[in-house]
Amino acid sequence: MKIVVLEGFAVNPNDLSWSALEAFGELEVYDNTEEHQIQKRLAGAQAVLVNKLQVDQTFIEENPSIEYVGELATGFDNIDLEACQKAGITVTNIPRYGSQGVAQFAFALILSFYSKVAYHADLVKKGEWSRHESFTLHDQPTYELYGKTLGIVGYGAIGQALEKIAHGFGMEIIIYDHNASQKEAEVGSFVSLEELIKESDIISLHVPLTDETQGMIGSKELEIMKKSAILINVSRGGIVDEAALKTALDQGKIAGAGLDVVEEEPIPEDHPLLTTEGCIITPHMAWLAGESRQRLLDTAVKNLEAYVEGRPQNQLTEF
Repeated sequence: MKIVVLEGFAVNPNDLSWSALEAFGELEVYDNTEEHQIQKRLAGAQAVLVNKLQVDQTFIEENPSIEYVGELATGFDNIDLEACQKAGITVTNIPRYGSQGVAQFAFALILSFYSKVAYHADLVKKGEWSRHESFTLHDQPTYELYGKTLGIVGYGAIGQALEKIAHGFGMEIIIYDHNASQKEAEVGSFVSLEELIKESDIISLHVPLTDETQGMIGSKELEIMKKSAILINVSRGGIVDEAALKTALDQGKIAGAGLDVVEEEPIPEDHPLLTTEGCIITPHMAWLAGESRQRLLDTAVKNLEAYVEGRPQNQLTEF
């Protein structure tokens, strides 16, 4: 079997090892791959591992030898599952590998707004404290999270991990999940999406990007949020209507937004949200903790091993 990793650098910027995949055949690893390079690199390959590259009908037709597609992520909105199903291609993903790290990062964004550590540390470096008359420098207000209401949209592994962190801070927790009737919250309580949006001091999004969640948070939802509320998105950029978000921030309809994802990545240099007051943007890095990436790589190996042995795991296509 020939195995090709087309987008290796994001998962493994040379601090981990792909060598375990060599047990299953000939291995080729590329840090990054442009669309025009795919066909040549996959010539004769049976298995391919991707992260963001589009695996669609054209991809399938141009690479007829591919039998297995391993998504190096939890989200798989870059893969046309229906086309893969029809072509008899096994597709797997990596669930739950980064739940703790992503939840931790979401909470770090929350703390950025409530404690403003980096902001005030920067003032110290600029000499503002040295020139200040008082023993303390309080340029922007800070707030306690204790007693505040956190609204978690999506109660999967990440949402559940965030719930535990928030509970430790003494926060009130409400949850929206489209499968709420089939789930039981550990601490928080399930509510409708509208109630969550109206009642939350902080809203954190943890849902996959699908036809149903595309633009889930738009002008209507932003309009009914508290003016003091902040929005956190570490899921997928398309879940939030970015134009509506900019308008809401500019008009003071909400207090802030912490985004680790945007609709177009990398973010364009002229993206309107880059200069919008109250918007913190990080470069899609919530999943990047070293432990998470090692777990991801280990699971990718186990997924391929299970496929080779005829007992597929984490399978998205069904045969």
